[in-house]
Amino acid sequence: MYARASFYKTVTMSSCDLSISPIEYRSVIKFFVIKKLTREAIVKELNDVYGILCPSRTTIYKWINKFLNGRVSVEDNKKGRGRPEEIGQNKADQCEDLIRHFR
Repeated sequence: MYARASFYKTVTMSSCDLSISPIEYRSVIKFFVIKKLTREAIVKELNDVYGILCPSRTTIYKWINKFLNGRVSVEDNKKGRGRPEEIGQNKADQCEDLIRHFR
């Protein structure tokens, strides 16, 4: 994967569909890190199982490093990305004051 994606990669293999989500491959990487597999062994295992659906070596190494540095969660960090869903009344009042001031 070249960029973060919220979709699942899916491929049809014979009579079954095989798909992998970011949460799934991160969980597998975390499992292998806990088992103390080497980086190359983790890449090989993921490639053997997921083939063309396997995340890139760079992505795998990035997540190995995160788990080795103490990260516990396999989910995306939601904090600080994008616009806030709502603002507090204090900020709304400040915006209205600025608008009135510059009219």
